[in-house]
Amino acid sequence: MGLGLLLFIGGLVIIAGLFVWSRQRQALGFIPTADQMSSIDFPVANGDDAVLVSREHGQLVFVNENARKWLNMNGGDPSLEYIAAMAQPKDSFLELFAGQGQASFQLGNRWVEASSHNIPTGSETRTVVVMREIAGNTNHPGSLDLTLAMNVINEIGETINASMGLQQVYQALLTIVMKAIPASAGEICIWDANTKHVSPLGWVGESTYVINLQEAGGDYKLGEGISGWIAQHRKAALIANVTDVTAIQPKLPNFYKSYVGVPLLLGDRFIGTLELANKQANTFSQPQLAMLQAVSKQVAISIYNTELYGEQAQRINDMATIGALTNLDETSADSRTTYLALNSRIAKILDAGVAGVLIYDENRRA
Repeated sequence: MGLGLLLFIGGLVIIAGLFVWSRQRQALGFIPTADQMSSIDFPVANGDDAVLVSREHGQLVFVNENARKWLNMNGGDPSLEYIAAMAQPKDSFLELFAGQGQASFQLGNRWVEASSHNIPTGSETRTVVVMREIAGNTNHPGSLDLTLAMNVINEIGETINASMGLQQVYQALLTIVMKAIPASAGEICIWDANTKHVSPLGWVGESTYVINLQEAGGDYKLGEGISGWIAQHRKAALIANVTDVTAIQPKLPNFYKSYVGVPLLLGDRFIGTLELANKQANTFSQPQLAMLQAVSKQVAISIYNTELYGEQAQRINDMATIGALTNLDETSADSRTTYLALNSRIAKILDAGVAGVLIYDENRRA
């Protein structure tokens, strides 16, 4: 009697477990197997591609073997957040899951081009992302020219010297980039954390634009114009035609018809923006955007190193002037004049409201 009851209870537990599993499996919906994935017709897929499949809300339901190798997964199941953390720029990768499109970005140590496709599966739509490693000799019209990108990066490294001074560095960087991406104008804007503005400190193009910009305030507030939009969202911008009602609008209309721009980032630090503009519409597309993204880190590093060098040089100069002031004490009859000059200089260097040099009096012990 006891054995029969135990078998009955065991059977109920198994049935309940199967019921819970079937409900969970039904909630996930259609999950393609590797064989089913290979039967789906992707225009750009081949055996060397990495393939990801996600649900509408970003939950990954399939990662093929190539993708697992790229991500160094040893049997685990990567999440979308884990993969996005490996992608640079991150937004280019995530936007593939927001809608059908194409993008180029760096995934770990690989440069990849990717396309996303919406595949109806019953009551839901799956997003299938196909990623292909970019070879240096690729001829695909929408691809990043990796060889050209590396040439630009190498030229920046060979040409830019931190001792050149910031203004020379801005102009040199724009000249190098615009050789690879022909444009009517180029601009480097630097972020000011105090004013929350980006200021155009590097410019190649019509001088009338700079004059009109000065009359309109001289810089870009957060969200103002294309530079301000990039600064606010920390995202790249591609405007094929400013007459498009959905396009981001420049601060000064009637100058240029198409724009491409990227944020300059070093880790979490926002340096500024790099943008190119053209008088003709539809002159920039995904390859030019991918090129700017590929070289933007080297541009940011060059600007940062030049700023750092300038700060160090100024600090050395400040220390030298302090040393010159202290030498005056040996010949000056009025030591108070020397201390006044010394305090004033120290206060200015340290941006201090009050500065003083206190001399110990052994007799008074004060």
